[in-house]
Amino acid sequence: MTLLPTIHRSESAEEALCDDLIARIAGREGVVRLSQRRASNVTLGLPDRRYRVHGTAFFWEVKTAAPASKLSAAQRDFLRAELSAGCLAGCGTLEDLADYVAMLVESRDAGRDIQYHWRLKHCADLVDCWTAKGMRP
Repeated sequence: MTLLPTIHRSESAEEALCDDLIARIAGREGVVRLSQRRASNVTLGLPDRRYRVHGTAFFWEVKTAAPASKLSAAQRDFLRAELSAGCLAGCGTLEDLADYVAMLVESRDAGRDIQYHWRLKHCADLVDCWTAKGMRP
């Protein structure tokens, strides 16, 4: 069995692919770009995107499959604070985003009782998984 190589895309290429995925699902109005090419003076750790899909809005920090693509402490703290406040937030690659959006559809269809807690658990797991890769200085 041959494993497929991991695809290493630049962060800007990854962002464009993520935006295209959301735009195909929700239209261009589903994509709110928050990233800047310089350090933001607005809020430390502010994620790259705010996406709106299937009646749900969430922050998304775009990461690549490259080993150096890690969360900063400020990014981790921002995402965890959003999750603690009951908001949805996540991080990862295009593939992670596709899984995340599929989870949103499944949880919407599963019923309101478990929807909220299922979403928050999945979001927290995703942030913890990226945190485990190590932190950026």
